[in-house]
Amino acid sequence: MSNSEAVAFSSGDSFHPSDASESDSSQEEDSVYSEFLRKRKPRTSTPSASKTSKQRRKSSEYFVWSLTYYILINRIIDYLRSIDRKIDCLSTEVKNLREEISSSKDCRRKEDPKPTIPPRIRTAVHDAYKHAIEDGSEEWVTKMADKKMKVSSDENKETTEAVRRFVKGLYPEVQDGVIQAAVGRYFDSISQKNHKESTGKVDKHKMKMLHYSRRKRKLQWRTSMISKKTGWDEEKKRRVRDAMDITYMSSEEEVNSDEDSFFTVKPLPWRSEEFSGIIAELDSKFEKTQSSRSRRQKIKRVKGNNPSERPKPTLRDGHEWVFV
Repeated sequence: MSNSEAVAFSSGDSFHPSDASESDSSQEEDSVYSEFLRKRKPRTSTPSASKTSKQRRKSSEYFVWSLTYYILINRIIDYLRSIDRKIDCLSTEVKNLREEISSSKDCRRKEDPKPTIPPRIRTAVHDAYKHAIEDGSEEWVTKMADKKMKVSSDENKETTEAVRRFVKGLYPEVQDGVIQAAVGRYFDSISQKNHKESTGKVDKHKMKMLHYSRRKRKLQWRTSMISKKTGWDEEKKRRVRDAMDITYMSSEEEVNSDEDSFFTVKPLPWRSEEFSGIIAELDSKFEKTQSSRSRRQKIKRVKGNNPSERPKPTLRDGHEWVFV
């Protein structure tokens, strides 16, 4: 091979790595050439003047070939290094993608799978069930022997489908999944109601909810009066407001007679005198803010002789003064 052919080969005609374009510059080749010359072993003797032109040509070709080989090897090494860097980057991206996918799966598992049911759909399901029963469909069977039934059980399929069609006719734009969820929840509420009736727990549950609503109303008006107490400093208001909890409100029993109706308040034996005094002040403040008509309509409350049997609530930090 001639010198010109060797130089043509070294210029990259036989090797074109896509990421080695910068190594094609003459400046880099000069650098490689200088490094090559630096690493060559120095001659140990002066070349003989009797060398023929053929020998000189072979020596020149060998030099060019050596330089070409050296440049080519360096290009290949640079190319392989660039591939290694790309592989490292891709590995990092794959790892990040796996973490993101795993995180998104965990989030989906934590999400509530139950869809939000608009009030109009709940009302439509109630009306649809009544309409289906009046139209001749069987009532849902919530329990057979000792087995709990489902809304999708064979015994309930006809009624369930009638309810679904009725609601879909009223709201065709609503997704089937939302309607199905609303029907299922209404079935569950009927199932719970039937269970309470069969075990005699309905009256007890109603009484429990009635007592709870009375305590909640007292908590609301007492809390609203704290800011209106002019004789209390801000620290005392903050302390009292923090202690306003429904579990600290006393229970009441309604007493009805031919002559009068009133509430009998059951004292809480575990409540401190200081907190009871605070409650009395808030009640007095609330009564003063009411109109004459509201005071006349308000049912009288009388302190009872029998204390409440409710257990002492769990002590919370900062509420020590509430208890005896």
